[in-house]
Amino acid sequence: MTSDAPAPSKVFWGVFVLAITAFLLLGTIGTETAQRHAAAWVRRTIAVESKLDRLEALLRAAESGERGFLLTGDEAYLAPLEKLKAKMDAVIGDLRDLLGDSAQQREALEKVAPLAKERIDVLEDRVQTMKEGQAKDAVAKVRSGRGKRLMDRINLLLDQMRQEEARVFHEREQAYLATSEVKEIAYGFLFLAIAGSGLYTLFKSQKQLRDLKQAYEQVVEQSGLRLQAEAQLRQSQKLEALGHLAGGIAHDFNNQLAVIVASLNILRRRAEGVPGCEELCRSAEGSADRAARLVRRLLAFSREQPLDPKAVDPNELIEGLSQILKRTLGASVEIETHLADGLWRTYIDGHELENALLNLAVNARDAMPQGGRLIISTENAVIDARYRAKHPDVEPGQYVLISVTDTGEGMTPLVAARAFDPFFTTKPVGKGTGLGLSQVHGFVKQSNGHLKIYSEPGRGTSVKLLFPRFLGEVSSTKETDAAASSLLLGKPEDALLIVDDDESARRMTALAARELGYTTFEAEDGPSALSTLRAHPEINLLITDVVMPGMDGAKLSREAVFRRHNLQVLYVTGYPRSFLLGRDLRRSARVLSKPFTLVEFAQAVRSAFDTPQRTD
Repeated sequence: MTSDAPAPSKVFWGVFVLAITAFLLLGTIGTETAQRHAAAWVRRTIAVESKLDRLEALLRAAESGERGFLLTGDEAYLAPLEKLKAKMDAVIGDLRDLLGDSAQQREALEKVAPLAKERIDVLEDRVQTMKEGQAKDAVAKVRSGRGKRLMDRINLLLDQMRQEEARVFHEREQAYLATSEVKEIAYGFLFLAIAGSGLYTLFKSQKQLRDLKQAYEQVVEQSGLRLQAEAQLRQSQKLEALGHLAGGIAHDFNNQLAVIVASLNILRRRAEGVPGCEELCRSAEGSADRAARLVRRLLAFSREQPLDPKAVDPNELIEGLSQILKRTLGASVEIETHLADGLWRTYIDGHELENALLNLAVNARDAMPQGGRLIISTENAVIDARYRAKHPDVEPGQYVLISVTDTGEGMTPLVAARAFDPFFTTKPVGKGTGLGLSQVHGFVKQSNGHLKIYSEPGRGTSVKLLFPRFLGEVSSTKETDAAASSLLLGKPEDALLIVDDDESARRMTALAARELGYTTFEAEDGPSALSTLRAHPEINLLITDVVMPGMDGAKLSREAVFRRHNLQVLYVTGYPRSFLLGRDLRRSARVLSKPFTLVEFAQAVRSAFDTPQRTD
């Protein structure tokens, strides 16, 4: 008789196999769960670090923007502060959601949030103080160090939170590694039965671990690259702020130069016939003139240099520049000039054109480290509608074309497209700021011209400058020099009111006016000037600075002319005209730039009387 019941040994082995299978299944499920948990934790860590970096970047950008505003007064720098105010609550809210399972991290975040809001309040307070015209108070608040202390505390808390994230991640990683080791022991016992499955699972788990580590390392690397990019951005913002600051520095420096130049002019006038004195005065005047040219270089850095356009023959200018180029570029560069006969004149600032050509020549020399040829050529050109269709920034018409061509290394299309971008340079660190070609571009555009660059790697570069043809009459140089050297004296019945918040500049301007024979009155600000006008109806010319605290020159002139319709106005300032146009000055306003000579002052004052002009 046979039995249908399974043998005990078969049941045992069946149960054993089922147990092993169940053990393997549970181990696999546990391993996969641990891996998913580790991956989720990595994603959480990445998200937390990304949000912390985002919060810090917003704070730093707002802080840099506020500094730029305090330096320049340009409200465009306040955009990062507005972005911080708009984004901060959302970023902190996201961090609260991510850190919900960590009481320690939530506690640190709750310390960061009020500090960040307090930092915003400090920034807004300093900005409001600056907007109210209290620049010294705003600077004093910066120097108090309150903002820095707040930022230091915020940075400390953010660093602690990053360290805590890294620590917890490391613990999870170690726990996962320990789980992997247990799994490997279990697979060792199961090797004979399920060797293939065990090896595959082991390989898969190790690969996933490597992928997780690689992902984390990529996040760290990307974070470092982001910090580097932010550092470069801050450096660019610093250079831009310095460029705007240069205009303010030039204004103050021009005030002092104006006093020096006027004093020397008057002293030389009074010292005529005194042995040695006139020569010393001329020598000092020459130094002052060179200092004024240095200020023009400073303004060129900020790309706010005031242009002094005249009818220029480019051929004569290039011929005069050739010797300077030979000394500047050295013997390794051969210079050729191809100057067209019958070249038209153009109406530009000759000094700035020389600077532009010199800048292009120096860049060409740097592109020819082993030497080469530099070719400067001129020709008459006509821009037609077809060219205008491809280049909308240039008007059709007659132009003077100046080409600067080298036989150097050339540029790729990508580099050539960015050659005139501010702060872009292919030179090594310390060999250039990337401002040179940008200044050339700014000068050409200020002169209503057009600029084009052609370049191929290994075949050199050609930069073409187009300036509109000048169709007016050219005055004789001798006549111009004679007119400039004559001193136009005034009349005692012509009374001038001189307004300047700088006492030394105001007094020296008044002294120069009295030296010319005018009757003078002085005022240190707008309200005082209006009171003086009421008290002295004989005043018929207002000479005022433009940038003054409280009521500036433009507001003063409008109010004064409204009260006295026959009053003439002459602005005397150290700021460039491009800056003044942003302060409600008409383009036709009379502006005498500091520093000026006694002859220039006499001509400007006489012109104001001889050619009356309304400013209302």
